[in-house]
Amino acid sequence: MDVSDTEENLNAKEVETNDFNEQFSIGQTNIPNNYALVNIRIDYQYRPSEIADTCLYDFVRTYHKKKVDKTDKTYFDNQAQSKESGPQIKRRGPQPNQRLKFKENHPQYESHILIQRTGTVVPVLIGPQIPRKDREDTKERYARAILTLFLPWTSVDHLCQTDITWD
Repeated sequence: MDVSDTEENLNAKEVETNDFNEQFSIGQTNIPNNYALVNIRIDYQYRPSEIADTCLYDFVRTYHKKKVDKTDKTYFDNQAQSKESGPQIKRRGPQPNQRLKFKENHPQYESHILIQRTGTVVPVLIGPQIPRKDREDTKERYARAILTLFLPWTSVDHLCQTDITWD
């Protein structure tokens, strides 16, 4: 999947590993001159617990990553204050898009957040074609691809145990 609508993704160099043809972007962290290898899989794997029941396809369709700015800090401060003070008075105008922090294990935990898109997008799958389900020799690869896209997970073990087949 390639979602390159953020400034960071447009400027980042891409690194391809030979293991699974997985591509990474080199992104900045909040520490000057400190970079991290990141991609959509890592963003999804370390997504916030509020959206733990979201599958990979819906994650890409609904959220995008952005660097934390002053507006985001204000949003989180207001959220924390409203939790302490009780119900919040409705404000006029459009509500801000939902903002979520990654889990602490994410390489860009302190410098980036997820923000809900104003309108959903249709993810475009780039790379090898999803195998056919009606052929015996590709049944397992098909099941793996579909489960990975449409079943929520944080590790491969959540999708399929090591001693069980994918189909």
